[in-house]
Amino acid sequence: MLDPHHYVEALNLFGLLDRPEMVPAAVYRCCQLGPGALLEGVQREDGSEALERLSPEDLELCMETVPRLMRATVRVMMGLTDLVEARMSLVCAQQPDCVMPKTCVGGLAAMLGEWRDHMAYRVDTDALGTDFSEDVDTRVCRGAMCRVCGDVLRAAHRRFRREVWAALPRLTETDVKGWNSG
Repeated sequence: MLDPHHYVEALNLFGLLDRPEMVPAAVYRCCQLGPGALLEGVQREDGSEALERLSPEDLELCMETVPRLMRATVRVMMGLTDLVEARMSLVCAQQPDCVMPKTCVGGLAAMLGEWRDHMAYRVDTDALGTDFSEDVDTRVCRGAMCRVCGDVLRAAHRRFRREVWAALPRLTETDVKGWNSG
């Protein structure tokens, strides 16, 4: 994986090479940088004094993409909280696939509460982030949730992330033929 500050160089390079199929991922990654890095530029890979800067058009594209990515993150978070609530209902109804119903209900309720309490801190431009799955992994390892419930939650999170990935050209307003087809 590239150093985060190389994303600006990558976006510039993809423009020079006329590689529109690479632009959505580069714009996504640039949107993970702070406004200072986007506005002022980043240190170049070659270590020269000159900073790598986005073109005015790419800077505008990134600034327009940030709120769309934040909305995508909110949709993912809402989907995940709905999913945890639904899983709690299934476990409470004693669905046969959960192997620790009492523990899982408690673990799911705690997870839901923590995610809701800290929702404002989790809403950012990283709609493809893995925090939720990592949180589930931690809870499964600590015995606060069974592996079956963890697998259900992680699978749904992967599905939400795939949906965001598939929508990336639209979110970045980049015309890419055949995106996500292979």
